[in-house]
Amino acid sequence: MSVVPLPRQPEQVPTQSAQASRSADEPSPTLRLAAGGTLLAGAVLMLAGKRKAGLAFTAAGTALTLLHEKETTLRWWATLPLLLTSTQQWVGQAQSVLEEVNTRRQKFQGIFGK
Repeated sequence: MSVVPLPRQPEQVPTQSAQASRSADEPSPTLRLAAGGTLLAGAVLMLAGKRKAGLAFTAAGTALTLLHEKETTLRWWATLPLLLTSTQQWVGQAQSVLEEVNTRRQKFQGIFGK
C-alpha cells in the first residue's frame, strides 16, 4: 500500500511521429483564426478606402484559407480542367452563333441596300 496513489501507465505511449500525424490531420485553429482575421482586416481596409492594402490583406487571407482547406482546394484543382474544357466549348458555340448572326446581318444589308 502506497501513501501517494500512482496513476496507471497507458499501454502504449504515443510517439512523436504519431502525435505529428494526428496533429497534421486536425485543422489548426491558429491558421483558421489568422485566415479569418486577415480577411476581416482586408474588408475593413477596403471599406476605409485603402484599396491596395485591403487587396493585399484579402489575398493573404485567401491564401491562408486555401492552405487550411487542403481537401477542398485539391478537389477544385482536379475539377479545373473539366471546367475549362466546358467553358471553352461554350465560348466556341457562342462564337459560331455570333458569326452566323453576322453573316445574316450582312446578307440583309445586301438585300435592302442600306
